[in-house]
Amino acid sequence: MASQHYSVREIQTRTGVNERTLRHWIQKRLLSPPRGHGRAAYYTESQLLRVRAIQRLRESRLPLHAIRSRLAGLNDEQLRALLPPPSRKLSPEAPPPPPPLPKYPAVPWESVTLVEGLILMVRADVPALRRLAGDIYSHYGPTSSV
Repeated sequence: MASQHYSVREIQTRTGVNERTLRHWIQKRLLSPPRGHGRAAYYTESQLLRVRAIQRLRESRLPLHAIRSRLAGLNDEQLRALLPPPSRKLSPEAPPPPPPLPKYPAVPWESVTLVEGLILMVRADVPALRRLAGDIYSHYGPTSSV
């Protein structure tokens, strides 16, 4: 089987890792430099696996030096074992999977249109604020004459 070659742009598309980050990882010796130079430079399948493994370990908040130690000497099969299994293709009739839960503090908001061009944003998880928004809406909402 012929070895796959990937341009920097293809690596970015497949992994979401930008060129600047790739260069940083090369500088920190987490990743070997691409083969070739300039526009002819390319990455191998092994390097693509390594980029994905680095991403996976970065998600665990490991520092770069720890990732370098963890990946040192691993072959392609060992790198694949660090990665989640590939997602299965869904049939066209199946609904898309739900988006992942946010990794940041998320707050549910409701928007209340008082009049055209004036919207009140209310935290949906605070009943007292929702009651207050209802009072404001009944006083200043579309049916009132302001």
